[in-house]
Amino acid sequence: MNSCYLIVFYFGDRRRKFPPFEEDRLCYVKKNIESLTRVKNSLDKIYFIFNVEPDHYDLLNQAIELIPKKIQSAEVEIIIRQNIGISYGAWSEIIDNKNHDYYIFNEDDMFFIEDGWDRYMIKSFEEKENCGGFGAVIRPGRKWNYNKEHFGCSAFVTSKEVAKNIKENYGGFNFKPSTDYRSSEDNQINFSWDLIRAGYNIYDVRDDYRVYCALTSDQEMNKIHEYFMWNEKPLLVTDTVAWGMNYVWWRSGDEEFQQNFREMYPHPNLLKTSINR
Repeated sequence: MNSCYLIVFYFGDRRRKFPPFEEDRLCYVKKNIESLTRVKNSLDKIYFIFNVEPDHYDLLNQAIELIPKKIQSAEVEIIIRQNIGISYGAWSEIIDNKNHDYYIFNEDDMFFIEDGWDRYMIKSFEEKENCGGFGAVIRPGRKWNYNKEHFGCSAFVTSKEVAKNIKENYGGFNFKPSTDYRSSEDNQINFSWDLIRAGYNIYDVRDDYRVYCALTSDQEMNKIHEYFMWNEKPLLVTDTVAWGMNYVWWRSGDEEFQQNFREMYPHPNLLKTSINR
């Protein structure tokens, strides 16, 4: 069994301001190296993928100097590409050009914190019935997402066999090459939907772990237990939790809201399981 981990990095401005990133645009590169070095895994290959714009090359050169050739037992490969199709364009290209039994996808601002996380993801994928993808959290079909069930967090695994079927029978994974926010949302939705329309099921980790993913509306606050509190410990955390900040970036500038939120849902003890240990 040969497994790989694909992390997409971006140095440009983001939808929301995250203070560590504004202070140091290499912070996600540094945190991913640190967490991958410390949290045990059995990966064969790690891809550091940089979606770059013309003004990013100075930062890119600095990042390359930081990245080791090997992390634990995994060879590290750096891939530099234009920011076409955002993360989903990058993943589609690598699936087409790299040969691995399992592909675990993630973006630079989410971090796995449990030892053996990669084996858990792959084992869960294999155990689920007719599984096309196993990931962090599934959002149900709603009007805003064209009634398409999809992974609401870009951290999930699929297999070579599934990807081959998508490529040969459906023309590959569908993504828009543009980089605006709406296209990014559509790419996230459609990547999962490609699995479903090919006849596969998708599953998430919430039978075993709680999930820290961003909430994006007042209505979703009513579903906080569905998204966060199913189990005692998390498998992966957002950047805000990894840096010991707020649970969510939505309304992150509203101090009164965040104080009320923390009182209602106390921060778990992450000292033994999080990146902060």
